[in-house]
Amino acid sequence: MESSYYKNAKNCVVSTLRGNRCTFEELCRKCHGLYPTVIRSIISELKIHETLIPVYTTDQNSIPLDAFDDRYYESHDNVTEQIQNNPILSSWYFSWNTCGKIASIDIWKNKSVLFLGTPRLFEYFITRNYGKELTLIDLDELVVSSLRKKYCDSAHKSLFFCCKNITTINIEELNSQIPRVYDYVFLDPPWYLESYGAWLDVALKFTHSSSSIVFSLFPSLLRPSAMVERKDILDRCRDVATKVQLFPDYLEYDIPSFEKGELVMEGLLLRSSWKMADMVVLTTPKGNSYKRHSFSAEEYSMWREFNFFDYRWFFNQSFSTNDDLPVVSAPLGTLYLKSPSKRNPEFGRVNLLSSRGHGLLVSNSLLFFKAISEIQSQTSKDAICKIIQDLDIDDESKHIFYKLMEER
Repeated sequence: MESSYYKNAKNCVVSTLRGNRCTFEELCRKCHGLYPTVIRSIISELKIHETLIPVYTTDQNSIPLDAFDDRYYESHDNVTEQIQNNPILSSWYFSWNTCGKIASIDIWKNKSVLFLGTPRLFEYFITRNYGKELTLIDLDELVVSSLRKKYCDSAHKSLFFCCKNITTINIEELNSQIPRVYDYVFLDPPWYLESYGAWLDVALKFTHSSSSIVFSLFPSLLRPSAMVERKDILDRCRDVATKVQLFPDYLEYDIPSFEKGELVMEGLLLRSSWKMADMVVLTTPKGNSYKRHSFSAEEYSMWREFNFFDYRWFFNQSFSTNDDLPVVSAPLGTLYLKSPSKRNPEFGRVNLLSSRGHGLLVSNSLLFFKAISEIQSQTSKDAICKIIQDLDIDDESKHIFYKLMEER
């Protein structure tokens, strides 16, 4: 029997297409968080008519420079454009267009702004010299250190960079390093109910009586419980702020490198952003605490990051495995996860993730990292193949190393 959630999902797809022609990307954007693979299944099940329609593109270099709207301009020199995304931290970044829309909600002269888990928006404000004081708190050490390195000597008046876990942050300790209160706090929590409580509680502690808090709210069809969870969050927001404003579909996200890789392996090569969210603005806080849900902070410290074949890799050091298994294997039947959701059951079967969407299982970390060290000692393809061939490990593990090399 179909669940009510799946019925709602099918109704959403049908109603979106009733009288409207959509590219697949447009359909995804209008379906309130339904994952592209689910939408594809519904299209197939309902035998929805498909036809080819013109898609117009052009070489960006052929567009006159004066045709650009500054809000839509993407600079590939920016840190958050260059670094591959972190799947452990659910690193989805606002599109540059969205950063421009967010920046249009106020005049930033002489305002202090705190960015919680929003490094792309933080960088947008820096490059346009918005605000008097800008502070970033984010747990991605590579991103924070790269932003600090690039912008610490910029012309901006006051910049603060802080690499901390927002869910377990020590406010008193932090107050000795950064300003105590801000006019605006921007946050983009992981899209789980318990995360919102923890992040909003931190945000409130950095506000004064006339501050504003701006955050993303996940769409209503993200998962079966999304509608109830959204109502819970908004109800609690009304308890802590005098005014709560909701702006539907205001926020757009770039497709992160890990999700792009996973979708490609599922046969979906999306040409443009598809993930949307609502924007919520809280003004005039009533206090400095938010009633949290029961929350167990994720242990990010167990993940060891390293670089291999020009990807960012993340190894779970606390994951117990069977030494009788291959040194590295693909227990999912493929090198890639099917989706980046932390509630994806596949997460419980792997302990090695990449910024390109890989999901693998390492059983012997000593042999695995020894093999990586030997492979990285060479640069040419022939030399790497020879190293892999001579490794003192099982054939399945060698096969995976070969496949990863071919993907480069």
